[in-house]
Amino acid sequence: MSVFYATHTGLVRADNQDSLLCLEIPLLLAVADGMGGHRGGRRASELALEVLERELSAFAGGSARLAMRQAFEQANQQVLQAAQADATLAGMGTTMCVLWRVDDDWIIGNVGDSRAYRLGSDGLEQITRDDTAVAEMVRTGKITQEQSQNHPSRHLLTQAVGTVGRMVPQIFALPQGERFLLCSDGLYTHVSDQEIAAALGQQNGGENIAAELVALALERGGSDNVTVVVAVP
Repeated sequence: MSVFYATHTGLVRADNQDSLLCLEIPLLLAVADGMGGHRGGRRASELALEVLERELSAFAGGSARLAMRQAFEQANQQVLQAAQADATLAGMGTTMCVLWRVDDDWIIGNVGDSRAYRLGSDGLEQITRDDTAVAEMVRTGKITQEQSQNHPSRHLLTQAVGTVGRMVPQIFALPQGERFLLCSDGLYTHVSDQEIAAALGQQNGGENIAAELVALALERGGSDNVTVVVAVP
């Protein structure tokens, strides 16, 4: 797989609190969207991915899903401890969406509302679940998917890396896809799944896909930091 990425502060925010990780051998991709103020958000997303890379790079066999879970737990503890040790970082946290290839398995890990998509012969599939109050309302039938698009609480996270309390990451294996995309919410706030599918399905080798999607989010208003990571054969 070849990996391409693009990230931008956007047109409204003063700084970019998104972080990304792109390793091709072994394949380890991640997007983290920090929160907690100018300094805290960036530090939370950077630290979470530093811990993730360290923990999974040391994987020597066994259960890949267990290793992923332990990496999330370590990231959660270290972000929380950093916030407790420095008053200027109080309240910081981050989303973390991960795709990891171990032998023939593709392992997904996710906390928060950054997303992973898979493009296969059956079309585009969002393979992570958003940890937001609004997404939970959609899942339980309280509101429709259409109503969720402009709901005032659509960005309210129900869990994040570095927050006090129980964190339960989504961790699972999935079939190999033709192409994968990870992104922060700055992309899908402005760009539809249909547009993501069209861009990801381009037969141009992938070099321009991430940059084109970020540019489209900026054209639509760029209201948040936007990060896109693409993996193609």
